[in-house]
Amino acid sequence: MNDLNRVGKLVRREFSSALMSDTKWRKLFSALDEANLGLEQIVVKFVDVEEVRVMKMPTISALHPPLPYIDSIEFGIIELRSIEWLEIPSFAVWSSRENEPALKVPQKVDEAEAIIAGLGAFPVEKTDQSLRITGYIR
Repeated sequence: MNDLNRVGKLVRREFSSALMSDTKWRKLFSALDEANLGLEQIVVKFVDVEEVRVMKMPTISALHPPLPYIDSIEFGIIELRSIEWLEIPSFAVWSSRENEPALKVPQKVDEAEAIIAGLGAFPVEKTDQSLRITGYIR
């Protein structure tokens, strides 16, 4: 609970508006998983971390209670409200062994955009390289 309070204070201090809530993040992750698009990777900017992070696309099983959290393989339990923005890249890029090129897997960004549009008003921006969902604006 202390982490939620810490993140809440940080967000109120650093950002002018919240565009997403814990419930909207849960709705987004659930809908994308249920659509079975095979999305593999997201790029996430957390409010309390300078650099962006790459992680596997969370599934519904990662949304187990308690409600304001999501469980990730890479970072453990994450507060949903700590997501400043996330991107679904057009290509998931996985590092491979030394001296081998990275594996690039196409992701169904157009289909993901259509699913998110069907959920209601979500702050989505599409570029050539990704689909971005914004949690907060400065």
